[in-house]
Amino acid sequence: CINQIVKYQLTSIYESFEKSRIVLKHRHNLLCFRLLRGFVALEALDILEGELQQSSRHQLDFSNCGCKLRHSCGLPCAYMLSV
Repeated sequence: CINQIVKYQLTSIYESFEKSRIVLKHRHNLLCFRLLRGFVALEALDILEGELQQSSRHQLDFSNCGCKLRHSCGLPCAYMLSV
């Protein structure tokens, strides 16, 4: 039973990653995402795009960012994107 669940999850991950290699969302067509497109999941690009918007809306510095995304996922946080 657990083996089937793991196989299903693995298949879903492979399908999602293949979709990320093929599909290009308009909002991901930014110069800063150029090297990432096709190599990271669409969900990761969505998260990065949200951080990029946050960094442009707020005056961020290291003390008020928290860098949670960088520590939890290894993705650049809003502060890192604003530098």
